Amino acid sequence: MEALKRLAEKYKWLCILTGGIGFFLSPFLWPFFLMIIFQSLSLAAPIIVAAFIIKTVREEKKDEQKSNNGSKQTESTDFDTSKDVSDRGNSAYQKAEKADLSERYQKEGTQPLKESYMQHEKSEAECKAVVWYQMEGKERIQNLKVKLEKTGIRQFSISPEGVCCVPEGKYFRRVGMLRAFPAHETKILIQYLHKDHIHAVKKGKYLWLSWGKERK
Repeated sequence: MEALKRLAEKYKWLCILTGGIGFFLSPFLWPFFLMIIFQSLSLAAPIIVAAFIIKTVREEKKDEQKSNNGSKQTESTDFDTSKDVSDRGNSAYQKAEKADLSERYQKEGTQPLKESYMQHEKSEAECKAVVWYQMEGKERIQNLKVKLEKTGIRQFSISPEGVCCVPEGKYFRRVGMLRAFPAHETKILIQYLHKDHIHAVKKGKYLWLSWGKERK
């Protein structure tokens, strides 16, 4: 204790002097310390914010990947299940249909595969002929009809190749061409031509079209 008292007595005035100097200088030093603290915070704040944003984005990506993987697995499972059920249903339906067709044709004593194929080919060819007439043939025939009417001609023939000709004495003169003319489906074409007020008749290989009264 005596040594402590002597030490305090020895440095008493030094402590008082130091405290007084600090008291007088503190108003000038506080702004300096505050500036250091503010600069430190201004430098650290962007780094902290950037680190927080990066961490948040990474966590969101991880959650999104997990949810996507889960949904893909669920969709794949559902698709496989529905596909399996659909395939089984289609297979069962096809087997039942084949058995029904076979039994029916056996009773009727016909050839199902051959007749079905021929009917399918015929209906497909007729559909193509109707499409051709509606999309291209009708307009071309009407244009040719108007062109011939101006010269007093009210009939012309169409060859299997689609070549349109008019009779001139003992010869024929070519007046037009119908591309992709369905020569094997003239029956269905005749029906549509009659609806458009054009008389059509098949003579040999040629389809003859006429309308109104021909000028003499």
